[in-house]
Amino acid sequence: MADSFLAIVNTIINAASNNTALSEECDSKINHYLFYQLSLIPAFIICLSFALTKRRRKLLLSVLRGRPGLIFPMDTLTRSSRISFACAFGATTFLVYQIVLEGALAIDVQGSRAARSFLAIVSVFIYGMVFCPVFTCLAMGSVFGYGLGALYVWMLTGVQIYKLTECQSSAKGRAFLVLRSLPSLLCLVYLSVSIPARLLQSYRKGWILQWKYEADRFTDSLDVIRNHSTGQYVSKLFRKPKVKKSVEGSKLITVKAFLIRLVYRFLYHSKKGFRYPSRILSVMLVGTMVIYTIAFEVLVIAPALLDFCRHQPAVIRADPNATDTSGDFVCNISNVLRTCVITGVVLATLVSLLNVLHMLSSYRRNILALYRGDHSHIPPASVDSNVSHCINSIKFGGFQVGYMVWGFVIQSVILTLICVILAIFVLLIAADVTAWVIAILEYIWPIVVIFIVILVVQKLLAKFVFLQDSGAYLALDNRSIFFNFTYFMFFYNIFLGVASCLLRILKAIAIGIFFLSRLDNSTLSRRFEFFDPGFTAYVGYMQMEYAHSHPVVIVFTRLVLHMWKEARKRQNEDSIPAFTVNDSDCEQKVVDAETPPDNQQEDSFSRRRMKARSNWHVSYTLLHNPDLRVLRKGFVQLLRQARELGVRVPISDNQANIDTHTLAEQIQRAKEDSRVKLRKGGEDEPDVTASQSDRTLVNRKNEYSKV
Repeated sequence: MADSFLAIVNTIINAASNNTALSEECDSKINHYLFYQLSLIPAFIICLSFALTKRRRKLLLSVLRGRPGLIFPMDTLTRSSRISFACAFGATTFLVYQIVLEGALAIDVQGSRAARSFLAIVSVFIYGMVFCPVFTCLAMGSVFGYGLGALYVWMLTGVQIYKLTECQSSAKGRAFLVLRSLPSLLCLVYLSVSIPARLLQSYRKGWILQWKYEADRFTDSLDVIRNHSTGQYVSKLFRKPKVKKSVEGSKLITVKAFLIRLVYRFLYHSKKGFRYPSRILSVMLVGTMVIYTIAFEVLVIAPALLDFCRHQPAVIRADPNATDTSGDFVCNISNVLRTCVITGVVLATLVSLLNVLHMLSSYRRNILALYRGDHSHIPPASVDSNVSHCINSIKFGGFQVGYMVWGFVIQSVILTLICVILAIFVLLIAADVTAWVIAILEYIWPIVVIFIVILVVQKLLAKFVFLQDSGAYLALDNRSIFFNFTYFMFFYNIFLGVASCLLRILKAIAIGIFFLSRLDNSTLSRRFEFFDPGFTAYVGYMQMEYAHSHPVVIVFTRLVLHMWKEARKRQNEDSIPAFTVNDSDCEQKVVDAETPPDNQQEDSFSRRRMKARSNWHVSYTLLHNPDLRVLRKGFVQLLRQARELGVRVPISDNQANIDTHTLAEQIQRAKEDSRVKLRKGGEDEPDVTASQSDRTLVNRKNEYSKV
């Protein structure tokens, strides 16, 4: 917590400055447990008021006119309000830090371990409920929601600022405390400003009590659909792909183009028309902020402790039994450890940030590959059940943050140890203790030289002696030499394999530690990757995103809704209501006037033109993509009828090559034979179902014969 961190910093600073009047521990006037328990009251009232603005769809619709409805804090599949949702999650970073590293609960009860485990689960739900109004107001998107959400966020921001300023401290300690809580504080300040701004936007649009996703459900125009990120993706599919031109010119131009491609490959770059979902941005921001908090505390406390130890040589020299070199030794060790800790933590932080950028780039690459139907990295959904994918998708957010925290901690420890080993090695050389280094080099250098020579000889022989055309083809030449060389190298490769096995273990450990925080790549091999819970969580999340955010499906659905809305609008314009009053009972009736003949002819011509255009598009698509024929309803029904009647279907790697005209004729003959057999058996009643099926079959045959 903030008060405990401040007390530790003040103690170390005062001790390092030889100040005997150490500051007393600061007790916050805002009790942590009582604050979150009492915050449940306004949070519950606000969420209930949000629920009263929404109607139920199925359950007990007659009770209270279908109110209250079921609300949700965040649409995990949305790509709107991404920064606001990410900042809302960022405001909870200090809670994530306290839960994961400090084990802070919302209920302070002393008891058994089983009771504390149960209270830990209850505390998680309490923390989630306290911040639920912030997320719900963003998902709601109305004036009423933003108004209550702004008041609630202002309250949380005020409490956070008060906690940072209530305890007395030195200027240095105060600066450390503010920098430690700076990410969460910036997120709260952003929400305090952005939510009122969104309130004004909702007021201009007239969204007073109505939820945002209900207000703009059927209001999309063609321009809005076309300019949306999904519309841009679909529009790009219909464009002819650009052919990459080969770079021709001098060697300098070729090298320059190669360097540009190399930089473009390893550095992050934006992609036009692609929008990251709010969930993955929120998860990455929370993980990064937790890593920042841990790294900041380590970089503040660890060097301060080592500086305190560095001031102890004066105390050691005052001891009459101590030698003159004792104080210098302690001072040197403190300096070395201080440098190693700072270097290890800084490098681990940089590695974590690079992994976050690569995770975002990998997500974009993987989801676009799934849109194309490429399952080379993400296994298809049929590998596991849909229930497992749904559960793994729920796990992804928490797993990603937990893996990022553990990855950072382990990387910091490993890199610090490596720095210490290198520092010891350098200190020994600086102290002229080099005999052991020379002995190791005398033992190793012949092995290294022989290994390099044999490796070069192998490559030269493989390219110019063993393979045909200087290695252009994987075809043996000079087989006798190849067989002799393989035989004698067998015994050498045994010794080489022992060393290679050790290198394999070291490489696996290094790569596993380096990519521990990344869930997009499994640390296990391809056949055993589903034993990796982190990778399975990522696969489940990707499958859920792929199923609900495919641009082609979304654009198609929005176009259908737009056409339906336009058709309804056209019908309402064509029908002219005429009101007549009945004198007997004074009832008002609406009589639709007849549509003028000109409008009927125009509508009929418009429908025929639309039908002709659709048929032309279908024919054009099937001619250029014949593989799509096997997915059409008529083709599927044709194959099913053939199997039911026992007609032989040709076996082919590509079902689009099947002659549907011949297959339809065979099905027709099979049906005629079956009717003849029925008549011989005494069945004189006409087969109405068969005749209808025959007509459908003939229509399908004519359709495919045209295509």
